[in-house]
Amino acid sequence: MSQSYEVAGGNGRLYRLTQQEKEKELARLASLHQNGARWATPDKAHEYSGFLQVTQFFIDWLQAAFDAQDAENMRMNWKGFVAESAQGAKFLKVQDAWIASRPSLPAFIDSQKPAPAVADYAAAKGSIAQRQDQELEDDLPF
Repeated sequence: MSQSYEVAGGNGRLYRLTQQEKEKELARLASLHQNGARWATPDKAHEYSGFLQVTQFFIDWLQAAFDAQDAENMRMNWKGFVAESAQGAKFLKVQDAWIASRPSLPAFIDSQKPAPAVADYAAAKGSIAQRQDQELEDDLPF
């Protein structure tokens, strides 16, 4: 099975809130503010909502990069572009995460996959040959 790097982690989407979603967020903040959350002012309302795809490979890639450096902080970069959903909604497609001086996420994932063992290959080849021999014998009319 081939690995899809689109869902291997680090990719995401950001959608601009609709007017209705924005009004709902403002109402939520107003309610919080009335209930004592003084920080919940209209300027705290977000304009985008979305997700970031996270997989164990992505976490392991981040951890390996973090472990390889001596600083408390690490910078991870992303590329992105405006895309359009099947329904016509435009969104920011975040992809191609990278960390300076570290292997890319696809290269890291490929390096984590075990190489097929020679014994496994020989066994698989042998079982295929056995099945082919059996199929030939089953086709004999006598």
